[in-house]
Amino acid sequence: MPAQQTQDIAIVGAGVIGLTTAWILCDFGLGPRVKIIAKHTPEDRSVDYTSPWAGANFCSISGGDEKAIRWDRITYNRLAYLANTRKESGVVFANLRELWEFDPNFEKIRSWTSYVKDFEALPKEELPENCLYGHTGTTFLINVPQYLNFIYSILKDSGVTFVKEEIKHINDVLHYVPNPTVVFNCPGVWASTLGGVEDKDVYPTRGHVVCVDAPHVKETRLRHGTNSDTYIIPRPFNGGVVLGGFMQKGNWDREIHPEDTQDILKRTAELMPELFHHQGPEAAKIIYEAVGFRPSRNGGARVELDSLPGTKFPLVHDYGASGTGYQAGYGMAFDSVMLALPFINLA
Repeated sequence: MPAQQTQDIAIVGAGVIGLTTAWILCDFGLGPRVKIIAKHTPEDRSVDYTSPWAGANFCSISGGDEKAIRWDRITYNRLAYLANTRKESGVVFANLRELWEFDPNFEKIRSWTSYVKDFEALPKEELPENCLYGHTGTTFLINVPQYLNFIYSILKDSGVTFVKEEIKHINDVLHYVPNPTVVFNCPGVWASTLGGVEDKDVYPTRGHVVCVDAPHVKETRLRHGTNSDTYIIPRPFNGGVVLGGFMQKGNWDREIHPEDTQDILKRTAELMPELFHHQGPEAAKIIYEAVGFRPSRNGGARVELDSLPGTKFPLVHDYGASGTGYQAGYGMAFDSVMLALPFINLA
C-alpha cells in the first residue's frame, strides 16, 4: 500500500452518522485510509445501537435554526438522488401528511416551501379536531436496515476497515490509528459518557416503536401533540410499518411496557383508521417492538473542530442529531468532512 494510503483517518461509531461520514470520505477516494472503531455495526441488533430501530422519514421534527435547515436541505437532495437512481438503497419518495396541535416553527416551514416537492399547507377546514396547522408534501421513506447495509457494503467495497471494539476514552482511538490525520467522533448518545468528551449537554430521548404488518400503508403520517408525538412510518419494500411513539427526555428505561404498546396502537389507529382496516388496535399484526435512545443534545447537534485531549491531532465532533439522523445526517456528515479536509492530503 502506498505511503499516502496508510490508515490515518479514524471514525468512532458506526451509526448512521459515522457510516455516512465514511461514505463521503469514500467519495473523495479515501476509503482505504479510513478505519471505523465501533462496538456495533449494521448486522447487529442492540438497544445500545439506535440506528437500526428507527422509523426513518423526512418531516419537520428537526430544528428551525440555520444549521438544521441547511442540513435538512442537503440531505433532502441526497435522498432524492438515491430515490431516483439507487433503488437498492431502500430510499423511496412518499407522501407526507403532518399535523400539529400547536403552532410549529414557521421559519422551518418557510424553508420547506423552497425545496420540498408538492408542499402544501392544509386549509384550516381540513384540519382534524384540536389541530392548529398541517401540511402535505413529497418527501421520503427509508427501509433502515436496507439503507445501513447499502452504505456498509459501499464502505467495505471501498476499502474501509472496521474494528469491532468499544472504546472508553476518545484517545483510545490511538491504539488503532496511532498517528491520525483526523479523528471523527460519532458516538451518538454515548458522547455523554465517552472519556475525553463527556458532553453533559447530551442525553437520551427514549423511544418505543411497534412494527406492524400493514403492506397497504404507503403514506407517512405524523401528529405532533401537546403531550405526545404520534407517527406512522412505512418501511419500503414490505419492511413493515413503524409506529410510535414516545419522546421521553433523559429516560434510560430499556424495558417494553404493554401499556405503552397499547397507547401507541390506539393513537396510530386514530391518526390513520385504515391502518388496521378500520378494525381498531386489536386488529394489529405486530412483527416486533423495540426501545431505543435518540442521541439528543441541548443546543442542537454538535459539528465542531477540536483536538484529541493532550495532543495536536484534529478531532471533528459529529453527534447530537436526536431523531433526525436520517433526514439531516448527510448534511451533518458533509459539514464534518469539510472541517477535516484541510488536514487531509488528497494527492
